[in-house]
Amino acid sequence: MTRKVIALLVGLFGLALLGALAYFGWNLIRTGSIFGGPEEGPAAPAEPAGPFVTISAGPVLDYFPTQDGIVVLKENGEVSLAENGGEEVLSPASSDVPFAASISFDKQYLLVGFGTKDFPQFSIYDIGKKIWQPLRGGSAEGAEPVGAAVWAPQGLRVAYLKKAGEQWSLELLDFAAPKQPKGAATSTPADPLSNPSVKKLVTLALLDAKLDWIVPEKLYLTSTPSAFDRGFLMEYDLQKNTVRSLLSDEAGLSLRWREDGGLGAKFSLRGQTPTFVGIDGSGKTLGSLPFITLPEKCAFSDTLLYCGVPTLLPQGTQLPDDYHQKAFPVRDAILKASLDQGTFVTLANAGAGALDATHLAVSGNDLLFVNEYDKKLYRMAR
Repeated sequence: MTRKVIALLVGLFGLALLGALAYFGWNLIRTGSIFGGPEEGPAAPAEPAGPFVTISAGPVLDYFPTQDGIVVLKENGEVSLAENGGEEVLSPASSDVPFAASISFDKQYLLVGFGTKDFPQFSIYDIGKKIWQPLRGGSAEGAEPVGAAVWAPQGLRVAYLKKAGEQWSLELLDFAAPKQPKGAATSTPADPLSNPSVKKLVTLALLDAKLDWIVPEKLYLTSTPSAFDRGFLMEYDLQKNTVRSLLSDEAGLSLRWREDGGLGAKFSLRGQTPTFVGIDGSGKTLGSLPFITLPEKCAFSDTLLYCGVPTLLPQGTQLPDDYHQKAFPVRDAILKASLDQGTFVTLANAGAGALDATHLAVSGNDLLFVNEYDKKLYRMAR
């Protein structure tokens, strides 16, 4: 065989090899498989079995029971009203993604944080008028970004944390109409949110904090829950204008309060051991609870605590981080615990379905929750 023939065969073989590599490489990029067919992902988890009724098909970020129905904020920014087995869209989906929400004491206004926690923007939605407007005062011209904001439990007031250099400024927006001079005619503004007063409360040296307003005259600031951080709980007294530490140096600290602030549930780590306890309004431990879960998976009704409780925690699970990072499959049971008696009963479990209950709330005789697997809003008798 001549050298020319050998060279020609080598060249043809090389071209064929390049063609094959190109074909299989393209299929790998296009389908994730060198064999050309699309790879099948894991099967969608089955809906939870049990006494659960779907209220909203979701995907639900948060919700708020009202006299007219349940106001639902979805992950795509849509606001809807669920009632009598139906769902009415109040505000369509948005290009901005929400990450947090609260509702005013009169159930008329939603306060929604859009974007990300690092680059947030807060807006108010008027449920009756079906209109949005930016949070004024906190987002004034040239102002530093607002990191957290929440409605007051009484009155039209919003507390928020605003960046102040390397620190955070705790401030207050008051939408109440200013007091008129004696004898002056009173008038009701067309827009109750049009002209809020702004009050700076205190500047705090914090890296990050969550803001809760449970009791009318007290604001709570808590650390972001993590097993790798020393958590804290601080209280700002609006009447005394004072700050005090209620809890500190507690790894994994996470809290959930009863509506009146008189009772709470606390998760934290003692060494590497998770603890779940009841606390009073000052953060003092009242006693251990007979199971382990995270407070964000619970809701109070008087001295009863309803929780979604993982039925199995794999060895080495690091709460709360592994839960937030979805590092293990969660299969919840719904439990009801009596804090004054120290007992609990199982109300339901998911059967063969998948249940990760969050955003629990008590509404009349019902217990409401969002299932993290399918993002639907459910109710069940409690």
